Amino acid sequence: MKAAELLVKCLEQQGIEYIFGVPGEENIDFIDALNNSSILGDLYENLECLTLQINKKEAIDPYFHKIKETITSDIMLTAKSDAFPMAPQRIIRDIQAALSSDDILLTDVGAHKLWIGRQYEALKPHRCIISNGLASMGVGLPGAIGAKLAFPDKKVLAVCGDGAFIMSITEFETAVRLKLAIVIIVWRDGRYGMIEWEQENKLGRSSNIQFNNPDFMALAKTYGAKGYKVEQAADLSGILQKAFLEDRPVIIDCPVDYTENFRLSKRLNEFKQMN
Repeated sequence: MKAAELLVKCLEQQGIEYIFGVPGEENIDFIDALNNSSILGDLYENLECLTLQINKKEAIDPYFHKIKETITSDIMLTAKSDAFPMAPQRIIRDIQAALSSDDILLTDVGAHKLWIGRQYEALKPHRCIISNGLASMGVGLPGAIGAKLAFPDKKVLAVCGDGAFIMSITEFETAVRLKLAIVIIVWRDGRYGMIEWEQENKLGRSSNIQFNNPDFMALAKTYGAKGYKVEQAADLSGILQKAFLEDRPVIIDCPVDYTENFRLSKRLNEFKQMN
């Protein structure tokens, strides 16, 4: 057994993921399997022909309809839940009802982002803004400030996890100083929910994901803004309505039950077996 093979075996026994580069003495010749063809001609006519081809719709496999129906059914069951702390699905249902098709929702980065991506229905372009790619935690609050400055007549809601909100909390002063009527709903669970989710799925345990939060209502008051705290699931809908009537920034402290994350993982694995 070569030394490198022995090292890999040792790492595998420890449950460690590893990535090695290609040894210098070995070359990989990459040959593009696709033929790169060019199209010459009038730009307008070419684009028109391409558009006609793109607009041709093929029948969707019934399997995907079945998956969509199952997912929708799952979401609707929990979206009606009065459990507290609140289920992510119920929070999003109440958010959806509070916003019109012209209003703007921005989501920060964390487990809540995945729930927004799965459930929130954006009815028009550029109305649901999600930080993907680099997925920068803390983007929710400054993003909401920018959106409100650009579109002062629209409702602007930032959906933030407590961990992400704390990362850019100093910008709340900016929102107050500029008198921006934005609403920030903080999904509070006192932990980095998405990191915990990944750790539990991969390792069967979690570590160093808990932290303490400030009193968000007191924090809002200190800045001269308004704060609300959700005490039961039935409160959120009314709080959102009152928050959007304010002429200053608002923080909504909303406890969330992220055990739904693990139920989602289980259901997604079941979906994979449906084919």
